[in-house]
Amino acid sequence: MVHNSLNDAYVENIGFPVIFNWISIIQDFIQDLPPEEPETVPDDVAEAPAIEEIDDMNIQHGEVLTDRKSAFQAHLAAVKSKEDVDRVMRILKSNTKICRATHNIVAYRYQTEVNGRPIHHHDCVDDGEFGASSKMLELMDRMKADNVMVVVSRWYGGIHLGPDRFRHINNLTRQILSDNNYGPKKQ
Repeated sequence: MVHNSLNDAYVENIGFPVIFNWISIIQDFIQDLPPEEPETVPDDVAEAPAIEEIDDMNIQHGEVLTDRKSAFQAHLAAVKSKEDVDRVMRILKSNTKICRATHNIVAYRYQTEVNGRPIHHHDCVDDGEFGASSKMLELMDRMKADNVMVVVSRWYGGIHLGPDRFRHINNLTRQILSDNNYGPKKQ
């Protein structure tokens, strides 16, 4: 119905801008929609617990660093499998603040054994902050931080930080790993 109206407005105004006509048609269509009925849940159906209530991954959160209106925060969890990595991301993204971050940069390393031989697994995800996660993973490798995952959330503040953003991401990664006793032990 609305599709036909939009198409008619286009055909009638070939060669002229139609965006304002389309907006009027869509506004009229939305106003004519019947109000939504709230969903009712049967009394015998228990409400599912929020994912934060079942967080047994013991996720650690670092301090928030702010630079020129951009904010950064590191999160860390011990992981032993790809399923753990996926679960940590689901738990983190269930937090609306973390979910709304402009970037959630991820790096993880864990080790498994096959036939008594250690197998090393690692990966990283830039989430739009190109090159940041590989630097995090390189830092984790140099610190020999195994069976751990670090996520650095960045909320962009509108001012370009240039290479400083990579310095902040690496410093927060190093700090949260050190604070949680990952990496080489000091004598």
